Amino acid sequence: MELVVDANIMIAGLLKNGITRELMLKDDISLYTSEFIFMEFFKHITDLAKKADMDKNELKYLAEILIVESGLEIVTKDEVRSFIELADKISPDPDDILYFATNEYKQKH
Repeated sequence: MELVVDANIMIAGLLKNGITRELMLKDDISLYTSEFIFMEFFKHITDLAKKADMDKNELKYLAEILIVESGLEIVTKDEVRSFIELADKISPDPDDILYFATNEYKQKH
């Protein structure tokens, strides 16, 4: 199974040892995301670190581990450029356009 992960899913998997993290670490699920996820993560890192009761460096390190262990594949904006117009039409939220474009890209490749 192939899934596109947005920032909310990654953050849920990062902050809580629950079903989201468990699913992210399953070998039979391939995960993809837009490079935009890092902007979202760093935009909220101070609040996330407080919620996780750790400092920002610890949270960054934990995020790196989760990304590596889950095999999360980062898809660049250049790779999805030709799908952005379509994604803009189908995305209910302008902040999710790159995730929708990533999904379209992965369906074609």
